Amino acid sequence: MMARSGFPSPLRATGLAVLLTWGLVGLSGCDEVAVRVIEVEAVELEPDPVELLEGESVEVSATMRIEGGRILSGRPVEWTSDDPSLVTVSATGRLDAHLAGTTRVRARAGRAEGSAQVTVSPGPAIALSAESLSLEGVSGEEAEVEGEVAVTNGGGGVLADLGVEIVSSDAATAGWLLAELDGTQAPTTLRVRGVARDLAPGSYGALLRVDGATARLGPVDLPVVFEVLDPPPLIQVSPGSVALSGVQGSREPATEVLEVRNAGGGELTGLTVSVRQGPGTVWLEAELLGTSAPTEVLVRAWSRELAPGEYTGTVVIGAPGAGNSPREVNVRFTVGGP
Repeated sequence: MMARSGFPSPLRATGLAVLLTWGLVGLSGCDEVAVRVIEVEAVELEPDPVELLEGESVEVSATMRIEGGRILSGRPVEWTSDDPSLVTVSATGRLDAHLAGTTRVRARAGRAEGSAQVTVSPGPAIALSAESLSLEGVSGEEAEVEGEVAVTNGGGGVLADLGVEIVSSDAATAGWLLAELDGTQAPTTLRVRGVARDLAPGSYGALLRVDGATARLGPVDLPVVFEVLDPPPLIQVSPGSVALSGVQGSREPATEVLEVRNAGGGELTGLTVSVRQGPGTVWLEAELLGTSAPTEVLVRAWSRELAPGEYTGTVVIGAPGAGNSPREVNVRFTVGGP
């Protein structure tokens, strides 16, 4: 078709490169148009290969070349992924990595196709050195009981912006469990402390949650069990020291009764008693009237074979399992002349 100017109308061909020649043939006024389609010979992808972590994205470009290696633009490109479960690709060449593995993405223009290998490595993942943590304390104790768990990166990249929180706890008493991280980037250490000061004997549970802004897999929960035990039995002796007096040659001993009680938890059993005194004449005796508290210890000091003066000895009271065993009671014995 001729334009009003006498020149041919423009030839429109979407997505095709054409070569137009025209000229006048004789006096007929007819135009001759020759059309040659330029084929894409090769498609090159950049970058190639592509390495990503799970969750990462990257733009891949496709360069089309024609015969002679010249670059051609303006042709539509069709993008595909061999395994969309690992990597998906958009119509513009944006790659999104989903799962670890290796696949290829392809770009097709006409009859030509190019591809690039894509390797997806595991992204940052929170890994704990233990699946659970057990602590053990004694009811009423002020001291904290501490446990620790190593926090590492079980994947690739950098595991950062870590934090920990107590998600749940079955103890109504606030502050019985404390948790903190030494640092916010792996590797680091999670420190957990139990405080039994205000807890009755029993078993207490809690759930800690470790999370990180860059973690591909997470958060990770850590169950904590805190076993709070009965306080151990404690030996309490009254009085705490003994002062006795006697007369030289007397056949009657000076005596004192010690009361023994359990000042702790549980039962105070298996009590024993012994005495310590200096070398020479044996003058100090101690008799345990029962092996379970409460009971008494009868202390005797004999002066019949002692010269006038002052003598010292010790009564020792013990029990297996007692938190303060043994307990010692100092005895001072003053012997006067007849």
